[in-house]
Amino acid sequence: MGYLSEHTIAGSATARRCAIGLALLLVAAAFARAHFFSSTGIRIAGDGADYVAIAEAGELSGRAPFVYRPAVPLLVGTLFAGRTTLGFAIVCGLALFVALLLAARLPRDPVAGYGFALLLLLNYQVLFSAANPARLDAVVLAVQLGFVGLALGGRQGLFFALLPAAALLKESLLPALLLLVLAAFPRRRGTLVKAAVAAALFGAIHLLVRIVARPTAWLPPYAQGSLDLGAARALLEGHFTVWLPLQLFVAWGGLCLVVVHAATAGGRRRLDPPLAVATALVLAFPLPLVTDLHRAWFELLAPLSLYLLLGNADPERRPLTRQLLAMALAASLLPYLVKAVAPEHLYLLILEHRLTGIAAVALAACLALSAAALAAWWRVTAATACGAP
Repeated sequence: MGYLSEHTIAGSATARRCAIGLALLLVAAAFARAHFFSSTGIRIAGDGADYVAIAEAGELSGRAPFVYRPAVPLLVGTLFAGRTTLGFAIVCGLALFVALLLAARLPRDPVAGYGFALLLLLNYQVLFSAANPARLDAVVLAVQLGFVGLALGGRQGLFFALLPAAALLKESLLPALLLLVLAAFPRRRGTLVKAAVAAALFGAIHLLVRIVARPTAWLPPYAQGSLDLGAARALLEGHFTVWLPLQLFVAWGGLCLVVVHAATAGGRRRLDPPLAVATALVLAFPLPLVTDLHRAWFELLAPLSLYLLLGNADPERRPLTRQLLAMALAASLLPYLVKAVAPEHLYLLILEHRLTGIAAVALAACLALSAAALAAWWRVTAATACGAP
């Protein structure tokens, strides 16, 4: 029997009820935090407003690249005609529920699974998706965790069969899932051929969407559908500041150093050269293309990182896994506690380049805890790493 059938689908009824209850509680907490404690409340803004406009129009007309992501906006527009804002909130809540439930249920060790679900909720990208529920972040994460489940179960055929359809959700899923393929499946010729075919079909579907869509405007660095090299260079140069390393901390919080190591070593103690090179390329390519680099880095590394983290959480390594989770959770909670003594939470202070005084002390504490979590991860992966090719 496969991984999923043994450790996820089977399992006791009590464990299932606990995981479902936890996921529901965390989703409620995310929306409650957005409504009562965020500076903006729950609102539709930015790219969320673009997806709402597409849903309300019922056609692929709007700003690029949002207009090239038809699955969720058109589905919401069809199912919730006239009430698209509510529809996006429902879809976001369901996606958060699925993502957190999978995080709790995929590990072999249910105790660690509950910790990972909580840790995932505290992630900056995940927790704040409830504040702007029309964004696709939560849906993308749920789909990514579905692919992680297939990878953990060795369901290679279904993985590659479903991969092209992800082009209808978001184009950045392709490099993220190919990075997961490199770590999760044997690097044989047959596997690489299947990956290449699936990637080609993904590209063909995305190209078809681009042909059908009618963009009304383009976000920089694109202009009239073409890459503006000057704007791309300006974005690239803008990222190369002292704040660049902290973008990864914003993306991954208390797991930032663990994720860097896992994504380059594939769960081993030493670097895995093909995986390290692929990870470096995936981290480099959004530099001249996006403004919210922290969002891109979380999205691109999520499938690989969650595959390695969840796959290594088993009962035999429970004491060491708990050390990792405890330190990562502490490092992920500190940024929000900073708001009690500073103008804003630590993540926003970093993004707005306002890191002074107590916030700098909190950042140092978070990074120290992240380093301790990395040391715990080394001990957790001393045994045979899950998913090593």
